[in-house]
Amino acid sequence: MRRVLKLDREPKREPAALLDPAMVATTTYTVAAIPTREGWDLKVQGVGKTTCAHLGEAESAARKLITFYTGMPSERILVDVQRV
Repeated sequence: MRRVLKLDREPKREPAALLDPAMVATTTYTVAAIPTREGWDLKVQGVGKTTCAHLGEAESAARKLITFYTGMPSERILVDVQRV
């Protein structure tokens, strides 16, 4: 009778601890909000331009633009909206 010895090449590991959001690297983007007749023009520093109807939507619109162009997860993006 032949015995087969199985070698476990991957050592058993404990699951990684959840990351504290305060410890995750983030990037801050400055957004210049310029009023127009139709709403707001948003100029995102180093990324591009977008628009929104209400100033309350500026952070969300800027975050979507940044995520689209950089591929960075939205949780790692900080947005600083400044009215011009």
